[in-house]
Amino acid sequence: MKILATHPDFAYGGGDFHFYDLICAMKDEGHEIYLATMCCDKYWMGFMRPVIQDCLIVESCCIPGDWFHPMIYTAFKAFMKWGRQFDMLLLDNCATSAPIFKLLFNAPIFFLFFFPRSLIVKSDNFFQNLYSLELSWIEGWCFSFCDMLPIISRFSTRTLQQRHNDISLRRCPLFHPCLPSITIQSLDKVSDDEVSYSISGAFFLSLNRISPEKNHELAIEAFHCLKLLVPESVWNSVQLIIVGNYVERFVQCREYMGKLKCLIQKLELNEKVKIISNVDEVQKKYFLQNCTALLYTPPEEHFGLGVLEGMYFSKPVIASTKGGPVEIITDGKDGLLMKADAQTFAKGMAKVLLDDTQLDELKVNAFKTVQKKFMLDSFKWKLKQVMQFFM
Repeated sequence: MKILATHPDFAYGGGDFHFYDLICAMKDEGHEIYLATMCCDKYWMGFMRPVIQDCLIVESCCIPGDWFHPMIYTAFKAFMKWGRQFDMLLLDNCATSAPIFKLLFNAPIFFLFFFPRSLIVKSDNFFQNLYSLELSWIEGWCFSFCDMLPIISRFSTRTLQQRHNDISLRRCPLFHPCLPSITIQSLDKVSDDEVSYSISGAFFLSLNRISPEKNHELAIEAFHCLKLLVPESVWNSVQLIIVGNYVERFVQCREYMGKLKCLIQKLELNEKVKIISNVDEVQKKYFLQNCTALLYTPPEEHFGLGVLEGMYFSKPVIASTKGGPVEIITDGKDGLLMKADAQTFAKGMAKVLLDDTQLDELKVNAFKTVQKKFMLDSFKWKLKQVMQFFM
């Protein structure tokens, strides 16, 4: 089949890596992939060129929360470039563009569903929240144009049903992501000489986009509480490293970065907490290989690809008891599920610092869980089942 894959913006988030693995799996099944997007830098184009037949990049200064979503403009540009030659459309992230894509291309739509967009676009900005309200009115109608809505987690399925209970679950198969194939490329140890930032001593890692919904402040506040739970010698030797993609052109990201820095200063943790943004894969791998544990702070994450990455590198993950990570982690066996408040998270952090026996057990089981349930082969098998609908 000829497939038009559309993705708003290739940044460095879990959704971007998941979308890439999806089109790679489709390519491996013999399908021809054409890509339309608003942003695909040199890093991503290096991965895309062997996979896609052709590419359309429609640059836009719009961001999520603007009244006119630029993916609608992208749909028209793609139609003018390629016409109605596609057997299937692959969409994600922007349901409001589905009616336009259906009208222009008259092809079945595979919409990769993460979470209701109307719940994601939240801020202190009145107009963005008004946009979110508008989305909640039309989003369900837009989903009616999608022939299949594979959903990345049971948590997202429940959320979708609560907001749009008229959508048939027969069109919404569970479709867990796999460990990002880019992460799998090598388990070779990264040395200090290969990276820009090397850390001496033990450290906790909070790995996620520098964006409000990722809740990095929980990691900072929990780290502050940790001081009262461990011996002084342990506290003096441990750090918190926050790593994530930072998109400076987004106002909400700039405001959030400032908020995190103010919190670090307020809690007098300037010497203990570092924020490092926009690292490459080698640097990211270094942090994953050397951290004591990964803190996964979003309170209601849709799934949690960062959880899989931490577990693949045999690191215990401390995550919230709500959301997608619950479908990955078995509490006390291969990770720790904690209530998303600072004091409770701090208790989990103290446990992995002070109990070497449990730490070793969590490390071994974490790797086994990912190998058994979340590798690319399992993902491809699930994709085959979903694609039967379009054949």
